[in-house]
Amino acid sequence: MNYIDIDHNTLDKTSKNAEKFINFLGAPKARKTIIEAGNQGAINAIKDHFAKREQEPTKSSGFPWFGKPFPKQYFWSGARGVSLSENIRVALSSPERLASKISIHSAALARKLNPNPRPITPKGGKKYLAIPAKPSAVLWKGMPRDFPGGLRLAYTKTPTGKWLPSLVAAGNYLKKDGSISPSLKGSNHGMNDVVYWLVRKTNPKNDLNAIPHLSTLAASASKAIKTAIETLIKAL
Repeated sequence: MNYIDIDHNTLDKTSKNAEKFINFLGAPKARKTIIEAGNQGAINAIKDHFAKREQEPTKSSGFPWFGKPFPKQYFWSGARGVSLSENIRVALSSPERLASKISIHSAALARKLNPNPRPITPKGGKKYLAIPAKPSAVLWKGMPRDFPGGLRLAYTKTPTGKWLPSLVAAGNYLKKDGSISPSLKGSNHGMNDVVYWLVRKTNPKNDLNAIPHLSTLAASASKAIKTAIETLIKAL
């Protein structure tokens, strides 16, 4: 018969070290470090995802831009304080329960994540939505009625042949070469210089890839937590 000799002094020491380590990880400071590491891991995964989405080419074909190059709005990621990436917040961080909640306040993001988003319609008794039709309107942060130079209502034929109500630059018309003429007489085809198209509603499309998959978030959070625990172990 084979026998296994057990050194009880070594066993007691190992047991005490294990108990010490478990108590250490259960301490409020350690739990706070762990939960904060997990939060940051998940946030980093979201920011990486948004950075990749920001690099996608801007869709400019069709209504309302008809192939015109428009300035980037930095919807996904940017440094102007308005992007999704800059509006990620830790809404809940509970070291006691090792639970957290990350939020991004954005009605546009909520619509993208909705499998069946509702149409966007005018508010406040207004009849139309004003959709920017040129770069200057995209960059303008005020109301259309305050647009520099003034606007007037007109019905304008789109490049695809459809007539739409529009807000056009007062007294400005487009020539065939794309330049601006101050009068209809000076324009050889008489198209209004459209600043905004007016529509009764828009039907937003969903985008279920707007945020990373939960498995990606969990993997990034777990990796960050593992690194934090290894750092805590070294500190023992």
